[in-house]
Amino acid sequence: MEVTQTVILSLVKFLENNNDYLEAKSINRRTSEEKELPAVIIREGTSSFKNIEIGSKQFWREITVYFEVFGKNDKERLDLKDKLIHLLRKNDIPLYDISSGDGEYIFGNIINYMTIVDMSDYKINLGEDLANLNLIDRYRHLITVTFNVGRIE
Repeated sequence: MEVTQTVILSLVKFLENNNDYLEAKSINRRTSEEKELPAVIIREGTSSFKNIEIGSKQFWREITVYFEVFGKNDKERLDLKDKLIHLLRKNDIPLYDISSGDGEYIFGNIINYMTIVDMSDYKINLGEDLANLNLIDRYRHLITVTFNVGRIE
């Protein structure tokens, strides 16, 4: 399976495994409209590639991932985003060997651990009065995390 999809699916599994702490009703890669709130939606961002040394054809991959947090109110949004940041910062984040079969993903052994290179978070403000927005858009937050995949490619 390709690296980007492996990273995203590994992150979904990591958050699901730690959902007793997060207390999100939905964790997935699908759009938030399909989920019950509070929710965390994981989306892939950009990748960058850094040579391990000058002239080398081998490189480290860094991938940016977007964690969109959706709450039913401002307290729920803030609690979930703070818990998510704490969880990501304080834990080793496993990268699994993943294959697909019969339309399902099969998680194998942990092949490495991802490390955080950079993290930032933003309150999403759509420029409208909250009363004019759908509930799904009222209390949103975006956490942007750049991970080092932890292996040479």
